[in-house]
Amino acid sequence: MISLLRLPLILSLGALALTSPARAEGGTTFDSVGDRARWSDKVSNAAAPDPSVCTQVTCRSYDLELRLPRGAWSQPGGLLVSLRWPTEQQDAGYDLDLYLYGPSGSVVAKANSIAYASAEGLWLQSPENGRYRIVIAPRDVVGTSPFDVFATAKRGWSIRTTSSLLGAGELTDPLTSYVSRLTFLGRPPNTPRSMVPDLVPERPDNFHIETTAAASFYVATMRVPAHQPSCYPQEITGLTADEPGTQEPVLRCLRWDMVIHNAGPGPFEIRAYPQSETPTDAYQAIYSSDGSYVLRRVGDARFSSAHGHVHARGLDEIGLWTVRSDGSPGRLVGEPPEKGMCHLDLINPSFGTPADGPARYVYPSTCDAEDNRDPKDPLYPDEPYFRMGTSSGWADIYPWHIPDQYIDITNVPDGRYLLIHRVNVAGAIQEADHTNNAASACVEFHDTTVRACGPRSRAGRKR
Repeated sequence: MISLLRLPLILSLGALALTSPARAEGGTTFDSVGDRARWSDKVSNAAAPDPSVCTQVTCRSYDLELRLPRGAWSQPGGLLVSLRWPTEQQDAGYDLDLYLYGPSGSVVAKANSIAYASAEGLWLQSPENGRYRIVIAPRDVVGTSPFDVFATAKRGWSIRTTSSLLGAGELTDPLTSYVSRLTFLGRPPNTPRSMVPDLVPERPDNFHIETTAAASFYVATMRVPAHQPSCYPQEITGLTADEPGTQEPVLRCLRWDMVIHNAGPGPFEIRAYPQSETPTDAYQAIYSSDGSYVLRRVGDARFSSAHGHVHARGLDEIGLWTVRSDGSPGRLVGEPPEKGMCHLDLINPSFGTPADGPARYVYPSTCDAEDNRDPKDPLYPDEPYFRMGTSSGWADIYPWHIPDQYIDITNVPDGRYLLIHRVNVAGAIQEADHTNNAASACVEFHDTTVRACGPRSRAGRKR
């Protein structure tokens, strides 16, 4: 397992700190709950792993004045700030961080996941009136990355939980975005109730029969042009197979972007306890509106040798099917390796909408290290565990270029097929809606070329 990344701060540039920059790129005033603002800009060839080394060239900042009426927070609410950049730049080479400075000039909230995401989101409960500054700091940008910023004052409530990272509670390290708080949007109910997720697979797209210059998950990047061969060396040889066998060599691989969106009011959270008697069990944490939770076994959690971390397995099914004359699925002709997923907040499909909220499940402190613990854990009090999940309004994406995300079509004839993705097939996951758990896409391939085709089938829908 990897440990948390700790990078030294560059203190010699402290004079350039953004606590009192000379000029902000834009500004607005919020006079009432419900006000909103949006900015768009770009950064190029910059690296500022901490806002204290920002300059007006490397970073972007925006003024926000709160002048809310007295009693605005008599009903719970807060300030939401969201940041997103293109999903196709989702890798460690294009990583932006989000900071919020308060009226005192100090950081009052931040969202700075280290890698893999294309969005950030922070929440400040019951902010006082005064001047705030939103700061966009590029952790690492090679080339140019456009971005959008969205801010709004809205209803919601934040709960401090008893879970902690490395036993340290809320950390102040600028490179660590983890906080032990749980935020729900809207008005809190009069009596506690379950705040469950709603898992919605998006329609598969961005099909490829090729690879990038990648040997493993951690070095696969979308900035490298797609090229042949169709399959990665470790897929062809089976070096990273979790259960090596005598299967035929994999020579032609169908790849696609796979997205699972949480459209429910509560988080989707999976835990695995390596020191328990059954270390392969995966549990869903089902939260209540008061922050309490229960655990429910939903599947397996196993180490993936291809991706180098723990995956939750048995929660979804993917298959390639022939197409009948009426557009419905016919015969199953291919399935991907049983790898499962490491669920994270990677993209924000709710950006700028009423469902937009802060991110909670970010890297690090996910399926790479068992560094979470909770003294009030109902099953294993204060025992370390792996934690993965997807916040309300957020989604996880497995881009097409990730190794071991493929369907072997070496011996599948060219033509049109349906790629169908179903989640929670066994119903083990407690969620708000079970009617939107399937999505499909028509795909057509010939030799080394592939494209999406229509019309949409009956098997599922995109949300």
